[in-house]
Amino acid sequence: MLDLRQIQYFVCLHEERSVTRAARQLNVVQPALSMQINRLERRLGLTLFDRTARGMIPTAAGEAMYRLYVPILLDPEKRQPARHGVERQGARQNRRRHHTVDH
Repeated sequence: MLDLRQIQYFVCLHEERSVTRAARQLNVVQPALSMQINRLERRLGLTLFDRTARGMIPTAAGEAMYRLYVPILLDPEKRQPARHGVERQGARQNRRRHHTVDH
């Protein structure tokens, strides 16, 4: 099941490369962020980050997942939060409304 919160946390951590900065950006405490990243890694069976004294360095798997996850955050049609019971959290993304016009 797609967990939008974990994806948002992962993308933010990937971009910030620091649990401290990502947690601040997401307005969550560091242990909550770390816990969600660990859950995501267990769910995927992948190590997404190398934990170093200099920060969180994405692994090859982390880079691949980032390329897959960013479009999900940018495209509301792919999110389907109601279907998955996940509340939208716009911490790192611009919210855009998409309108279609019939011609």
